Amino acid sequence: MENYLHKKMELHEGDVLEITLKQPVNVLLLTDDDYQHYGSGTAYNYHGGAVADADSAYSIAVPYTGTWNLVLDLGDKPGTIEYSIHIVRASGTEAESLRV
Repeated sequence: MENYLHKKMELHEGDVLEITLKQPVNVLLLTDDDYQHYGSGTAYNYHGGAVADADSAYSIAVPYTGTWNLVLDLGDKPGTIEYSIHIVRASGTEAESLRV
């Protein structure tokens, strides 16, 4: 696998990841087990989907509390992923921005 970015993080049920992208990518939110399957090329489950339009925003609500792996994947396309990620916490605490 290549042409992807990965960030492992602790998230809580109801947190929302707001991802702004400059190009089409696949946005995947995976458990640790599913991330291992993703890396090995075997079947896996994920939350998220394809972002087809450049200069798009995409939001994912975290389904349950735990360790999550966020992957931004160009698929088989070459290029550099330009993005920003903002986490809106379900707890009402101040949101944060991060880089993968």
